[in-house]
Amino acid sequence: MIARRVPRNRLPDGTSSDKGPPVAAVDDRSGAMTERLLPPAFADLEPLVAVWALPNEAARQVNRVGADLETVRTFYLAMLPRMPAVFDYFERVGHGDLDRLAPEDRRLFQLAASFYEASHPVEMKWRRTDIDDAFPLGRLRFLPPSDRR
Repeated sequence: MIARRVPRNRLPDGTSSDKGPPVAAVDDRSGAMTERLLPPAFADLEPLVAVWALPNEAARQVNRVGADLETVRTFYLAMLPRMPAVFDYFERVGHGDLDRLAPEDRRLFQLAASFYEASHPVEMKWRRTDIDDAFPLGRLRFLPPSDRR
């Protein structure tokens, strides 16, 4: 059995978005080893991880602003019905220190944070993914803990 490698999320500066090796899991159908990106109850959201499980506010902001509105809306609509289960999950496992979360839990938390970023243009019915008179993204400086990787 061979575990397949899943590429890490790459940020514009070339760094990856999570620490440590991915968690290996056994695929029940074939018996082959696969890498679990999210807790098993959220496996349906795994296709979203590569683009939306980002480590900090700056990366999420760049991703949202750089995406077209339909892409952001599609992500938002995929996450919306799952958010109550995400809240319940973190009430059970805890979420105080992101560095202490298991990698699959951290990625789920990061998806939830991206959902919050995506909610603004969708719920407020913006015509694009950023407001017209927003402060220039390149001039924003994100302070701890928002800037952590």
